[in-house]
Amino acid sequence: MNRLTIVTLIIGTLFAVIHVNNEMYHLYWYYPGLEYVMHVWGGVVLYLLLQLFLGLSFIPQAIARRPLALLALLAGGLITWELYGIYRYGGLKPDYVFDTSLDLVFGILGCTIGWLVYRLMKKNTT
Repeated sequence: MNRLTIVTLIIGTLFAVIHVNNEMYHLYWYYPGLEYVMHVWGGVVLYLLLQLFLGLSFIPQAIARRPLALLALLAGGLITWELYGIYRYGGLKPDYVFDTSLDLVFGILGCTIGWLVYRLMKKNTT
Protein backbone atom coordinates (compact mmCIF):
# COMPACT_ATOMS: atom_id res chain seq x y z
CA MET A 1 0.00 0.00 0.00
CA ASN A 2 1.24 3.46 -0.76
CA ARG A 3 1.37 6.38 1.66
CA LEU A 4 -1.80 8.03 0.29
CA THR A 5 -3.82 4.85 0.85
CA ILE A 6 -2.56 4.42 4.42
CA VAL A 7 -3.13 8.07 5.38
CA THR A 8 -6.60 8.07 3.81
CA LEU A 9 -7.57 4.85 5.61
CA ILE A 10 -6.40 6.17 8.98
CA ILE A 11 -7.99 9.62 8.63
CA GLY A 12 -11.18 8.19 7.11
CA THR A 13 -11.58 5.47 9.75
CA LEU A 14 -11.06 7.94 12.58
CA PHE A 15 -13.57 10.28 10.96
CA ALA A 16 -16.17 7.50 10.64
CA VAL A 17 -15.72 6.27 14.23
CA ILE A 18 -15.93 9.78 15.68
CA HIS A 19 -18.92 10.71 13.49
CA VAL A 20 -20.84 7.59 14.58
CA ASN A 21 -19.96 8.36 18.21
CA ASN A 22 -21.15 11.97 17.80
CA GLU A 23 -24.43 10.75 16.31
CA MET A 24 -24.94 8.02 18.90
CA TYR A 25 -24.44 10.33 21.87
CA HIS A 26 -26.05 13.40 20.21
CA LEU A 27 -22.83 15.37 20.60
CA TYR A 28 -23.71 17.59 17.65
CA TRP A 29 -26.61 18.94 19.73
CA TYR A 30 -24.46 19.54 22.83
CA TYR A 31 -21.53 21.09 20.96
CA PRO A 32 -22.86 23.03 17.94
CA GLY A 33 -19.39 23.95 16.61
CA LEU A 34 -18.45 20.28 16.41
CA GLU A 35 -20.50 20.00 13.23
CA TYR A 36 -18.19 22.42 11.43
CA VAL A 37 -15.04 20.65 12.60
CA MET A 38 -16.47 17.43 11.20
CA HIS A 39 -17.35 19.11 7.89
CA VAL A 40 -13.75 20.29 7.52
CA TRP A 41 -12.49 16.82 8.40
CA GLY A 42 -14.97 15.24 5.99
CA GLY A 43 -13.73 17.55 3.23
CA VAL A 44 -10.17 16.36 3.84
CA VAL A 45 -11.29 12.73 3.67
CA LEU A 46 -13.36 13.40 0.54
CA TYR A 47 -10.40 14.99 -1.27
CA LEU A 48 -8.00 12.20 -0.33
CA LEU A 49 -10.53 9.56 -1.42
CA LEU A 50 -10.95 11.41 -4.69
CA GLN A 51 -7.18 11.34 -5.28
CA LEU A 52 -7.14 7.61 -4.55
CA PHE A 53 -9.97 7.12 -7.03
CA LEU A 54 -8.24 9.21 -9.70
CA GLY A 55 -5.08 7.18 -9.25
CA LEU A 56 -6.79 3.94 -10.24
CA SER A 57 -5.53 2.47 -13.48
CA PHE A 58 -8.90 2.43 -15.26
CA ILE A 59 -9.42 6.22 -14.91
CA PRO A 60 -8.12 8.02 -18.01
CA GLN A 61 -5.39 10.47 -17.01
CA ALA A 62 -6.79 13.07 -19.41
CA ILE A 63 -9.88 13.24 -17.17
CA ALA A 64 -7.97 12.94 -13.88
CA ARG A 65 -5.82 16.00 -14.65
CA ARG A 66 -8.64 18.40 -15.51
CA PRO A 67 -9.40 20.89 -12.72
CA LEU A 68 -13.06 21.28 -13.73
CA ALA A 69 -13.58 17.52 -13.59
CA LEU A 70 -12.01 17.49 -10.14
CA LEU A 71 -14.24 20.34 -8.96
CA ALA A 72 -17.31 18.64 -10.39
CA LEU A 73 -16.50 15.40 -8.54
CA LEU A 74 -15.87 17.26 -5.27
CA ALA A 75 -19.08 19.27 -5.65
CA GLY A 76 -20.95 16.04 -6.32
CA GLY A 77 -19.56 14.53 -3.13
CA LEU A 78 -20.44 17.57 -1.02
CA ILE A 79 -23.96 17.85 -2.45
CA THR A 80 -24.54 14.12 -1.99
CA TRP A 81 -23.57 14.45 1.68
CA GLU A 82 -26.03 17.32 2.14
CA LEU A 83 -28.81 15.32 0.45
CA TYR A 84 -28.02 12.45 2.81
CA GLY A 85 -28.51 14.90 5.69
CA ILE A 86 -31.97 15.85 4.40
CA TYR A 87 -32.88 12.17 4.12
CA ARG A 88 -31.36 11.29 7.51
CA TYR A 89 -33.21 14.00 9.43
CA GLY A 90 -36.50 13.62 7.62
CA GLY A 91 -36.74 16.84 5.66
CA LEU A 92 -35.58 20.41 5.56
CA LYS A 93 -34.78 22.32 8.74
CA PRO A 94 -36.09 25.90 9.11
CA ASP A 95 -32.57 27.33 8.67
CA TYR A 96 -31.74 24.96 5.82
CA VAL A 97 -30.24 27.52 3.39
CA PHE A 98 -27.99 29.17 5.99
CA ASP A 99 -26.94 25.89 7.60
CA THR A 100 -26.25 24.19 4.27
CA SER A 101 -24.25 27.21 3.07
CA LEU A 102 -22.04 27.00 6.16
CA ASP A 103 -21.72 23.23 5.75
CA LEU A 104 -20.55 23.66 2.17
CA VAL A 105 -18.10 26.43 3.09
CA PHE A 106 -16.52 24.25 5.76
CA GLY A 107 -16.55 21.23 3.43
CA ILE A 108 -14.75 23.25 0.76
CA LEU A 109 -12.25 24.42 3.38
CA GLY A 110 -11.66 20.75 4.23
CA CYS A 111 -11.17 19.89 0.56
CA THR A 112 -8.60 22.68 0.34
CA ILE A 113 -6.77 21.32 3.38
CA GLY A 114 -6.96 17.85 1.80
CA TRP A 115 -5.39 19.28 -1.35
CA LEU A 116 -2.56 20.76 0.75
CA VAL A 117 -2.02 17.44 2.57
CA TYR A 118 -1.96 15.60 -0.76
CA ARG A 119 0.53 18.08 -2.25
CA LEU A 120 2.81 17.76 0.79
CA MET A 121 2.68 13.95 0.63
CA LYS A 122 3.38 14.02 -3.12
CA LYS A 123 6.23 16.50 -2.68
CA ASN A 124 7.87 14.43 0.06
CA THR A 125 7.79 11.25 -2.02
CA THR A 126 9.39 12.71 -5.14
